[in-house]
Order: sequence, then C-alpha cells, then structure tokens
Amino acid sequence: MPKSDVSGIEAAYLKEAYRMKESGRLPSVSALAHEFGVTMPSVIDVLRKLERKGLVRRTPWKAPTLTKEGLAEARRIIHSHRVLEVYYGEALGLDRAYACAEASKIDYLVGTKAVERMCDTLHHPAHCLHGFTIEHVRNGRLTKPRPSGG
Repeated sequence: MPKSDVSGIEAAYLKEAYRMKESGRLPSVSALAHEFGVTMPSVIDVLRKLERKGLVRRTPWKAPTLTKEGLAEARRIIHSHRVLEVYYGEALGLDRAYACAEASKIDYLVGTKAVERMCDTLHHPAHCLHGFTIEHVRNGRLTKPRPSGG
C-alpha cells in the first residue's frame, strides 16, 4: 500500500485516534484537544479535512470514527512508526524517547517497501520499544507477530 496524501498533523490525529481506541478510550474532540494541547475548534478543523479525504466519519455530538480507509491508513502509519522506533532503538542504539520522536517525524511518509525491509532486518519484531504489539502487513494482509524466543 503506497503512502497517502495526509499531512503530518492529519497523520498525528489518525495515530492518536487509533491509539485511543486501542487502549479502550473514546477519541472524542475534547480528548483529542487535550492530547494535542489545542482548542476544540482546531481539532474540528483537522477532522473536517480527514472527513473530506474519507478517513473519518463525524456525527454531531458523537466522537469521530475512523472509516475503513481511515483505519487502514492509521494502521499503516502506526506500523511504520513502531518499526521505525525499533529500528532506531535496536539498530542505531538510540534511546526510546528519542527514537519515538524521530519516528514521528517520518512515519506517515516512509514507503511500505522500506518498512518491510526494516521488518526483515529486525526479524519482524513483536513489540515496539514501548511494549505495544506490532501487527505486520504482508501482501496487504494483517498478520500476527511471530512469537520471540525458542
């Protein structure tokens, strides 16, 4: 899957909405505003852009939801982020916070082929440096990580 035309800000919102859902939290406008330290109208502006791109569905007085396309894009970005983070930490010896910050700068831009090669180099890591599961995509299909050890 090639990279999409989302901006860095839009990618950050997709990632955060996905992470909130992943941890059982509701990605409401107020929760996103709090997370990013911005006003609710600022969040709504970004959500409108994502909605026009078909990545988010908004319903008045309800939390926005990721569309099928939005979920796929969020997963792609999260996957890239987590793999980059592990690569920076393990292959380059960078500390966790720095690796995460650097991964956030390009996770939405890096191509699928480059991420797949990093995964191969890292032997398809099961978890990122923060301990979150890395779900790998092979031939367009989500695969569970291989158990480590053994």
